[in-house]
Amino acid sequence: ALARVPPPLATVDHRTRTMDVRYRVEPGPRVSIGGIEVTGLERLSEAFVRRRLGLRPGDPYSPSRLEQARRDLAASDAVAAARIIPATKPDADGGLPLQVAVVERKRRAVRIAGAYASDDGASLLLGWTHRNLFGRAERLSLHGELGTIDGGSRDALDYAVGASLRLPDRWRRNLDIALDADAVSESLKAYDRNALTLGGALEQRLSRRLSGSAGAAFERARITQDGQRSDFRLLSLPMSLAWDSTNDPLSPRQGLRLRANLVPVPWVQGEAEPFARVRLMAAGYLDLDFAVLASDPAVDPPDAGAAPRGTVVAGRVTLGRILGADAGAVPPDWRLYAGGADSVRGYPYQSIGPRTANDRPAGGDAALEASLELRHRIGGPWGVVAFADAGSVTGGGLRDLGGTKVGVGLGVRFHTAIGPLRADLAVPLEPYPGDAPAQLYLGLGEAF
Repeated sequence: ALARVPPPLATVDHRTRTMDVRYRVEPGPRVSIGGIEVTGLERLSEAFVRRRLGLRPGDPYSPSRLEQARRDLAASDAVAAARIIPATKPDADGGLPLQVAVVERKRRAVRIAGAYASDDGASLLLGWTHRNLFGRAERLSLHGELGTIDGGSRDALDYAVGASLRLPDRWRRNLDIALDADAVSESLKAYDRNALTLGGALEQRLSRRLSGSAGAAFERARITQDGQRSDFRLLSLPMSLAWDSTNDPLSPRQGLRLRANLVPVPWVQGEAEPFARVRLMAAGYLDLDFAVLASDPAVDPPDAGAAPRGTVVAGRVTLGRILGADAGAVPPDWRLYAGGADSVRGYPYQSIGPRTANDRPAGGDAALEASLELRHRIGGPWGVVAFADAGSVTGGGLRDLGGTKVGVGLGVRFHTAIGPLRADLAVPLEPYPGDAPAQLYLGLGEAF
């Protein structure tokens, strides 16, 4: 604390074209954290702010710890900005007082989003969020989504409406409670579905990169597949574990993302059996310019604050498996499918895998997908992408995976502060009979 680093003393030797630079560091005293004053609060609870900070009077003073506390506080949806300002001298007890200046976000926000895919039509999402419902950064979100609004071949309009409530830092720091309720009506090539779902989960951030969750959900659904209608009621116990070391949540250029989902379904009412669904995903990102810079110190680093340029290689592998029951004994909406904007581009949504008697997607009990992208920033906000996706779905377990379908294509990106606007054109290398020769996808955010 209170360390000083005055301007350095530089000595230039013109004969040898060298310069010696000497820094004189004046370390401050070892002190503990003193009293903590919080300012700028309007509706946000001071108790919530202190819990988010995780700092207590008497703790050893550490600038890095203060910066991490500031980031943790600023990460809350209810906080627009936060500063931690140390005092200029210790107090009478030898502690260094801190002032925490908080700027609250506007409590309410409206979201509008849209997407278009030539295989799945257009969709429009409207949302309303209250970021600080009761004063402790509780977030209430209401949303509604309409699909196939382009007047396509379907005779029904898809919709989804729902509400979610997130209660942060309940009982302990970084432990959140998430509650949600949704109603869905959708008409897909694989099945028609009308469903109501209710769920709740505990979400724990275990470290800066590692997080996990566990919960329970109830679903009541009416599914029609191949002209056969079935009613289901089921209880699921979703669990997940995620690792994220990427440098940017919107458009990563470095790092890894790993995620494991396990969803046991111990109780099912209807023409189905208890089962469990497992999904493992790994995605990696490598900035080729950064790799060159790290391997060759002679390469000049990019200007600070300049827009990212260069090339990023991004890859993803996803493995899915249903355990405890054959694919035919699992509700159609819980089976595994591949194809579409977030899967194997170039193939219609859910089209890859086993087929029904009427040549509709039936879904399977094992799936493997892989994607590789070469992302190049050509200057300013513009970028281009070359990609290849592959996927296989089977109803006979992992040993029967085969018949891999591959899609390739090119895309354009326009990078914004809220993520890149994406336009991808993909071609299936082995299309199914009747499939279009290419698919177009428009949306916000990278494919993965």
